[in-house]
Amino acid sequence: MTDRKYKVCIWGISLVACMLAMKTFIVGRYFSVDDYSIFYYQSVAAALSDISAHMRIASNFVLALLSICGINIVEWQRVFGFLLLAAFAWAITQISSKLYIVLYTDAEKSLTRYIGVWGGTLILFINVFMSENLYFSGVYIQWMIGVFSMTYAVMYIGKNNEIWKNWLMGVIALFITMGSYQLFIAQYAYIVMAIIFIRNRGKICKDSILEVVRAIAAPAAALVLQVLCVRSLVFTGIIEENSSMGMQLAEIPNIILHILKMQKTIWIDGLGMYPRYVLIVGLMIIGCVLAFLMYKRKAGFGECIFVILVLLSGQCVTYMPEIVQGSLWMPPRMLFPIFGVYTVGIYLICYYLRDEETQIENTEVISQFKKIGGVCIALFLVYSCIKIDEVALDKVKTNAVTQVYVDEIVNRIEKYEAQSGIVVKKVGFCYDAYVDSMRYWKFLTSKASWQGNINENPFVRPWSAITSLTYHSGRNFQAVVVPKSVEEHYGALNWDNINWDEQLYFDNDAVYICVY
Repeated sequence: MTDRKYKVCIWGISLVACMLAMKTFIVGRYFSVDDYSIFYYQSVAAALSDISAHMRIASNFVLALLSICGINIVEWQRVFGFLLLAAFAWAITQISSKLYIVLYTDAEKSLTRYIGVWGGTLILFINVFMSENLYFSGVYIQWMIGVFSMTYAVMYIGKNNEIWKNWLMGVIALFITMGSYQLFIAQYAYIVMAIIFIRNRGKICKDSILEVVRAIAAPAAALVLQVLCVRSLVFTGIIEENSSMGMQLAEIPNIILHILKMQKTIWIDGLGMYPRYVLIVGLMIIGCVLAFLMYKRKAGFGECIFVILVLLSGQCVTYMPEIVQGSLWMPPRMLFPIFGVYTVGIYLICYYLRDEETQIENTEVISQFKKIGGVCIALFLVYSCIKIDEVALDKVKTNAVTQVYVDEIVNRIEKYEAQSGIVVKKVGFCYDAYVDSMRYWKFLTSKASWQGNINENPFVRPWSAITSLTYHSGRNFQAVVVPKSVEEHYGALNWDNINWDEQLYFDNDAVYICVY
């Protein structure tokens, strides 16, 4: 089998794996709180509005072109969703193939070896934290571009020939990555550092140091280019100043302390998305196996330091957005790159188990050890697939419950119109004393205490309240501000269940809806 056919085969298997994990997100048109707004207000202006805030030049440029062509990304979400899964499968194939070539120099491919590398790469793209990003179909374009450019950046920076030409191509690819979804830089860091470590046999030498410097300099150069482009657009008046960079030097210690405290919530509690202790136990198993293999290989102090740097590289990059933005909020969609520590851990274990490199005899025990490791990876991926699908099914339920709620609201509006002879044209939303249910918990499969915005009730967000009502009702209501007296009246009350007679307040051609 030729190398091209081999890659096509691996791509097909990877696509099937991605489909099994994420199919429910893309088989129908399901809306997140942001999608309702994008469905009605996607335009060139809207597509460019957050460039200065998030520096997403590449993806927003594509969104602007799609808007001009009349292609609504939410309406076409199934198409873009499938293309995103195809991009995931392509990236998994390319990254796995690259690591395989770096790990094993023999020309003949071994299926057993490839499965280990491939399984590690799958964890980068199939984990439950990523499901929050999949929840927002409006980001499919951002992710598609980000996945492609990040993978190309790894391919170019990971080469050791025509260094400067490939470095420049890598900078361009990273510029596009930063202009779509910056967190993919963390995955780049993990993979490139693993490549550098393996190629230099874990030695901290002149060559490895220069490779690390070049690998770090590439995203730094891309970031400078990104900032210059954004500032030029602001200076020329094409976009408005709207920066989300809220970093204050005095606050950095507090933010770092908060990140350290969050490690318990992430690794022990799994953000409520994995069973308690599963993530930390998995991390400990990889760490212990890696330490045992390094001990058998008589790894020196420098090699141990190098391993630690590889394992921490992507972790450090993952938390940079919080530090730069001065944010203390870390939802799952900002933490999905942390699973790269499993990926590079598996890569390093494969490196130390290479027959031609290891000093451990290839006994039956080692063979069984490899099988057990493969089973553990498979179980982790299967569980992740189940949980991702669970989140997707809850998205379907959230949309269904919203439709039922809107149907009842419309029925009451139509009853009011029939009795009064007044057509309701205006809608305002307000809240009771304590809105404690951001989601329809009693209808959802998962009872996890999620940290992010997954499957929120669209009525709790101003930008999705009126648009979700418009979409599910088929009527074009005008959003209005609720009068102060009505707002104060409802603000003094508190409900735990629906009470339509009291939670709808009609005033001439307006209806005010209290969200409980």
